[in-house]
Amino acid sequence: MKNRTRTESSPQSDMPLLWSARQVAFHCSLSVRSVWRARSAGLLPPTVKVMSSIRWPADHIRKWASWNCPNQKDFIARLEAEKCQ
Repeated sequence: MKNRTRTESSPQSDMPLLWSARQVAFHCSLSVRSVWRARSAGLLPPTVKVMSSIRWPADHIRKWASWNCPNQKDFIARLEAEKCQ
């Protein structure tokens, strides 16, 4: 079996599909505490509960950031509108 080097693997293969608060904080240049505050205020995309952990879908965080960080209600509406197209 051939060992793959970092350059041979796809960049997406090492990235998790669900991000922790720490990963969201890193991606958004926030503190972890600010991520939890933003979640409580409804400023982040909806979360997913996995066992006892709360996670964010990575693709939702990327879209949310590319859409200039709308609040959760507006994000969900825009996501639904995008699915209908």
